[in-house]
Amino acid sequence: MYTVLHFNGAVGYITDIVDRRKVNAEKKPDLTDEYIKLFEMVAHSDGLRQPGWAYCFNSGELKLLAEYIFMNDKREPGEIKAMLSPYRRPGAIEFINILYSLWQNYYKNKNYIHLFNIINESDELRTYFGRQYGVDTSDLAGYLADGRAPEYFSRIAGIGGNGEYNNYCEKLQKSGVDVHSLLYSECVNMYALVCDGKAYMRMGTDTVKDFMKKLCHDDRIIMMQNMLRVLDSFQLKKFVPVFQLFREYVGDKNSESYREVIAPFPDEIRKKYLLWQNQYFIYSILGDGEKAEFWMGYADRGTITRHGYANILILCFESFTAIEFKNVDAAYFFNIMYFEENIEPYICNMQTEQDIEEWIYNNTEWSLDKTHQDHWRKAHIGSWQLDMKAYMSRNLFKI
Repeated sequence: MYTVLHFNGAVGYITDIVDRRKVNAEKKPDLTDEYIKLFEMVAHSDGLRQPGWAYCFNSGELKLLAEYIFMNDKREPGEIKAMLSPYRRPGAIEFINILYSLWQNYYKNKNYIHLFNIINESDELRTYFGRQYGVDTSDLAGYLADGRAPEYFSRIAGIGGNGEYNNYCEKLQKSGVDVHSLLYSECVNMYALVCDGKAYMRMGTDTVKDFMKKLCHDDRIIMMQNMLRVLDSFQLKKFVPVFQLFREYVGDKNSESYREVIAPFPDEIRKKYLLWQNQYFIYSILGDGEKAEFWMGYADRGTITRHGYANILILCFESFTAIEFKNVDAAYFFNIMYFEENIEPYICNMQTEQDIEEWIYNNTEWSLDKTHQDHWRKAHIGSWQLDMKAYMSRNLFKI
């Protein structure tokens, strides 16, 4: 009987060859001229030939192709789509992950949205991204089409978090965002759009302003809404100097821009915006000091506006209007109807505090011995805060 000599050695030899071929197939080769020609052939192939490319490359070559796709971000959408066609095959998760990581440095190029089209066409890949990274690639594709990829990932990192910076960064990384990528850097810059009130307080006014200067119009609105959501009235007062930067985009209450920005906000957010605006007007006219501090306590009770020319506040409450001056050391209180009919039309175009105060002093009924007993002029002397509070409580509304 014939005996095969060295059988075990032959098996080992064959196994070694197979293993080496597997290793070589996994190893990413160098980018040679031959590969460049081949990859360009893929890039310019038509729709009928594209499905076949999935069976023409080993694992290492698919890794090389993934890098090559991003070497020239000036390519036409059709070229990118064709070059991604080899990854339209079952079990391509490893290579899609590579593409996902590489994309993060080129996310501004909307042509690379084709990567997420491939993912969304596959139940396997779409489910994987949701489970592995918490990313809804269908939603993400919409953000990409609008050029808002950082906003999408910032929202994910901010949802359900405690607003702390380290937690935010950790959630970014759990979303598969590489800490060394351009996308990660941009998301970090957008941290102020999603953080909590304590984080804003830690940053302080100057840092928040620096964040805002890096943001586009839409992102500023997002940041403003977040600040209104997470800051209470006391905290908002600390950030009054920031409000003017938002107001430049929102505009006055009757403007079209105001309606476009504020109208979609929930009622609670709109009320907070008006409170913040009242605080800003008080601060912008009265600055810091006793008068400003007193009226800050009533910023949530009515509507406050500035005179068009002079440094004067018009504080309109439910049944009365108060007039406060920056430099004149007295405030006036009038019935709201009396103010609207007998004062506002005459002072609206006056230029200085002195002219307005003199006109009011000489032409209106503000003394207690005159017809309107609820009208009053109060100088800021002595216990004026207690006197004003008692007067308003007694004559106009309960504090």
